[in-house]
Amino acid sequence: MSKSNKSGGRGNIVRGGRSNVGFKKSTVYTGPGSYKAKKDKGVFGSFVSIFTDGWKALDKKELASAAPVVVVFAAIGLAAVKLIPLVPVGNEAVSRMLTELLHLAAIWICSAVYSFVKKAVPEIADTRKQAKGMGLGLLYGLIWLGGVTSILLMYKVLSFGKGAGSLDGLVLWVIALFARALMTELFAHGIVYSDLRRRFNFAVAAVYAAVVFLALNWETAVVNPYSFLTILFASVFFSAAIENSGTFITSITAYYIWICVGGLILGLVCLPADYPAMLVPSFTGSVLLTGGAARIEGSLITLVINIMFIFSFYSMWVKKYQEEHEEAEVKARRNRPVDEVDPDKVRIGGRVFPNVETHIGQKTRYADKSFMDKLKDLF
Repeated sequence: MSKSNKSGGRGNIVRGGRSNVGFKKSTVYTGPGSYKAKKDKGVFGSFVSIFTDGWKALDKKELASAAPVVVVFAAIGLAAVKLIPLVPVGNEAVSRMLTELLHLAAIWICSAVYSFVKKAVPEIADTRKQAKGMGLGLLYGLIWLGGVTSILLMYKVLSFGKGAGSLDGLVLWVIALFARALMTELFAHGIVYSDLRRRFNFAVAAVYAAVVFLALNWETAVVNPYSFLTILFASVFFSAAIENSGTFITSITAYYIWICVGGLILGLVCLPADYPAMLVPSFTGSVLLTGGAARIEGSLITLVINIMFIFSFYSMWVKKYQEEHEEAEVKARRNRPVDEVDPDKVRIGGRVFPNVETHIGQKTRYADKSFMDKLKDLF
């Protein structure tokens, strides 16, 4: 009489990558890192689901407790910037520079108070990271502004005439614009985005930062629908650039090139009326291309380039997610109780055997995912 194979018996072994054990659904590991096939929703549906799935996975209570502080801080900062008037000095360059420095000081004070209330410990500056961030910001800014300008010139809807030629107090104007770029990015992405990103996903932090960025550039944002979307996606682009470089120096540099070269030199970017320009741009053709009163900040070309910049960071986000995900799995294994079964094994009849489904799937699970599913996991 032959002995029957019971669970955990000698017959339940793995041969040639196969097993004669019929695994129950409950025995298959479904913890961190496990992959469940999802129906293809299409590119647009997958893109939307990134944010919907991120919202479902969000800690709503923590967000509800953090949101009021961020909103109050943003309101105080915006009020300080909007209510401080232009310093009445005879020299326009000195007047504008002092005004921008006052705006920067107001935001700096608000940021210090915010950090004190949140008990945030400032990170030690990494010189190499800051230098890399500045280099990336310079590259992004030149491609950003140069791409839009080149396309407009190529389609012959933009030409330049002689403006002021040389500006009196050029150094003062340059300093004023640097203070303006630093104030805007310190407020929107250096404080709001960076603080929220430490506790929440990219989507939440980027949305809050975009609202602040829109408020600081409200006069240009409301010129037409394209200017609103252009500035909105510019903020998301800055958030993505910070995510890539790890420092908001990147967004400061890119934004400074945009307003200094694009505004002060080329006259293509909307700045307060008292700012001069070395060249006078002349636009002809469709408002969709030229941007109308918003200039290139209301151009469809700028909007498309902003979106292309955002998509250019997708592969980086997926790679970063994979690395963080693997680190989380290693940490979870270390913290798992001693009697808990390892994720790549299964307990059958009181004994532990390799989980064939998990063992085989470990090498291919992430590779089999679609691009949008990998991106969705990041959020």
